[in-house]
Amino acid sequence: MACSAPAGPALEGAQIRHTVCRGALGAIEKVRIEGDVECDVIGNVPAIGICGSGLIDAAARMLDAQVLLDPARCAMT
Repeated sequence: MACSAPAGPALEGAQIRHTVCRGALGAIEKVRIEGDVECDVIGNVPAIGICGSGLIDAAARMLDAQVLLDPARCAMT
């Protein structure tokens, strides 16, 4: 089973609640999980949402940290 939501420049985040319509000022673009979650935000301003590349990066980091388990199950601790 799989699911998807638009996250590219044409329909950026149409199905995602806290999205930014593009890689704009205040969009989370990179995520790190090293004990705590750290985010890089475009323009070094307070985050207002997440852009498509930030969303993909967040999912990848959650897989690396075993917060998300294959196939898309959450680890409950």
